[in-house]
Amino acid sequence: MNKLIEKLESYASQIFFYCIKRCNNRMDAEDLSQSILLECVNQINKGTIINNMDYYIWGVCRNMYNQYLRGVIRERENVELKDEIKCKDKKISILESEIQNEKVKKMNSAIKLLSKDYLEILYAYYIEDKTLKYIADELNLPLGTVTWKLSEIRKKLKEYLKMEKLNGKRAYVPKEFQVSMMCTKEGKYNPCLEVASMIHKNLLYHSFNNPCTIEDYSLELGIARPYVEEIVSRLTDVTLLKKEGNKYITNFAFIDKAVLNKILDTKAKYSNIIYKQLKKFVLENINIYKSYMKLSNIENNKLMWTLLLYIMFFLECKYFHQYEHTLRPGNGKWDFVMVEGDDIDRISVHGFGEILYYGYVFSSSMNKDVIYSNKALDGSENFGVIYNFLKEINDNGYIDDNNKFAEKYAKELKKELLVNVVNNKIEFNIPIIMESDLFKIHEIISSDKYNEIHQSYKQMGEEIRNILDENLPPYLKNQLDYLVSSFAIVKGDVIDKFSENGLLCNINENDYITYNGLIILKK
Repeated sequence: MNKLIEKLESYASQIFFYCIKRCNNRMDAEDLSQSILLECVNQINKGTIINNMDYYIWGVCRNMYNQYLRGVIRERENVELKDEIKCKDKKISILESEIQNEKVKKMNSAIKLLSKDYLEILYAYYIEDKTLKYIADELNLPLGTVTWKLSEIRKKLKEYLKMEKLNGKRAYVPKEFQVSMMCTKEGKYNPCLEVASMIHKNLLYHSFNNPCTIEDYSLELGIARPYVEEIVSRLTDVTLLKKEGNKYITNFAFIDKAVLNKILDTKAKYSNIIYKQLKKFVLENINIYKSYMKLSNIENNKLMWTLLLYIMFFLECKYFHQYEHTLRPGNGKWDFVMVEGDDIDRISVHGFGEILYYGYVFSSSMNKDVIYSNKALDGSENFGVIYNFLKEINDNGYIDDNNKFAEKYAKELKKELLVNVVNNKIEFNIPIIMESDLFKIHEIISSDKYNEIHQSYKQMGEEIRNILDENLPPYLKNQLDYLVSSFAIVKGDVIDKFSENGLLCNINENDYITYNGLIILKK
């Protein structure tokens, strides 16, 4: 078989000469010669026995030429004859110039749809005027493969031009989306960074519940195929896209404005109910909570921030966060969602939105040798400093005069406005509570007395789940738990209502610092 194909290659120039003598133009001659060579290669690959190569090739040439003539005749039959023009005006009219420009634009748009390997051959043959043999050697491909690909290129370009497809609306009017991720471990990839550009976001949106080919993306976004191929390959590696055959489908949920507004309406209804129920709880239990504070003396309206936020966090974990994040490549465990528009802060997908609150620290035992490593948002020292500091001072908050280690901690924490030090006596500006005492708060909120709070959280979660379930494609149903946990959060709305009713201290921009995501009030 290989010998036959090698022998066939030696006929390439003779076949082209045969075609150029019979066709009206070089393009037709090239098309016809490529078709003849391709037909011969196909027959050889099928195992056709050829005893006389000369006889066989020129027989194929005659047959293919006859097919070409029949095509030319059909085109002539569709031509409307006009009166004979005796003299030709060599000047090109404005209309003819515009038509020519439009043809060039269409051809350029069609070329954008070709894959990279096809574009290399097209450019080398037509722009650089290289021979097929030279191109085959340069690309390290068999001559027959290059010949076949050039024939395919012409077919594809003709198809694309006949289709007269328009670029998709996202090439001109892209949509804006906000992104959110929840994770237990980020791993090698951070999906938020992978979709930083509007192109990536709209490409993913186009194939949400809508499997797409590379060509579909190229048309929709108005981007040349080689660029799209690179983007799609990366998004597939990160698992934001999933490949199904020769198509791709977005592997996470999009929440459009209509669904978002339904969720917001549900949250608004329940935030009013939950506010009233939590107001009763915190007013009845703030003094009990205060009695558990270790080395802290904080006013009730400041301390209420921590009690309120912790109880809401406790309830969210109990009813919405009991699931495992999806295992991803690069040893990551995370889930992902995009929300249309700029309302993501209102929905508080991250859990906090832009709400400011008074922070807390708690620990299980002063005897454990543990140093936490999570850095503060503003670059200050970590919680390990506080933890180790608590081990170095006595239960009454005094630093021994000889304890230089604890004194060093005290200076660092004082610099961060986390403690006051008066006559070697420590008073924290943040609440410190033992884990055993925190469990007592769990017992209070979990008692039958406050069962209505639990029912409100359950009902809100179910209503939001139903909204999402109705609007989520079947292949993404496994993301329901994550989506509910992302959207069934009313911290922001409830805290606003507490603040509006004067139950929390007012926080001004100059009166706090951030520490590990907490707001620490200055004294």
